[in-house]
Amino acid sequence: MSTSLIRTRSGVPATEMPRVNVVSAAVLITPVLLGALVTWLTFNPVGVIVGLILGLLLSQSPKVARQWERAVVLRLGKYVGLRGPGLFWIIPFVDSISAWVDQRVITTSFAAEETLTSDTVPVNVDAVLFWMVYDPEKAALEVQNYPQAVSWAAQTALRDIIGRTSLTDLLRGRERIEEELQKLIDELLQVLFVFFVMIAVEMAGADKRSHASSCFEDSRAFQLGVDFCHRIGVDAQLNC
Repeated sequence: MSTSLIRTRSGVPATEMPRVNVVSAAVLITPVLLGALVTWLTFNPVGVIVGLILGLLLSQSPKVARQWERAVVLRLGKYVGLRGPGLFWIIPFVDSISAWVDQRVITTSFAAEETLTSDTVPVNVDAVLFWMVYDPEKAALEVQNYPQAVSWAAQTALRDIIGRTSLTDLLRGRERIEEELQKLIDELLQVLFVFFVMIAVEMAGADKRSHASSCFEDSRAFQLGVDFCHRIGVDAQLNC
């Protein structure tokens, strides 16, 4: 039995990523131009050098968060608050952004491969989970990698549901399986400060497993009938 993650489309970076915005570019260019002007008037290269250093330093301060994002800001390693959406400023080399939290609905695809049902029939089940972060602060500070944690929690719940469900119930009651899976995943995601939205389950390859299982049972019954006829001395004329 193996459970594998297909892919996760989250767009939630765990650490600060280099971002270029118009305000940073303007803050960088302005001191450089002023320094170049001073150098041109005084014929002294110190002006442009100071302007370049000052521009590089100040350009680290302005940040822009998109409408669906929240930035988790740390000051000397200590949490000071959430920033965004829109323009906000940080102190260069003192403040840092530990995470950009995406608050849109995120889709995560996962699968349970060759997972045994309660009647020991291996099945492949694919599922798609729709979820969103409702507490960006706690999700970023108290969970190391919450997108991955969500994926593994969903896979664990799916494998648990399959393990205590027979193949017949799995095929006939997909809606009931989805309801049970929703309740279980919702309980698991509460500790990750993530809000469960919806899940869709598809029984990949389960119909073939069911057909193979019934064929095996028919052939076994046929063989038992033949053996019984031989024991009582009757010529077996059976059709399967």
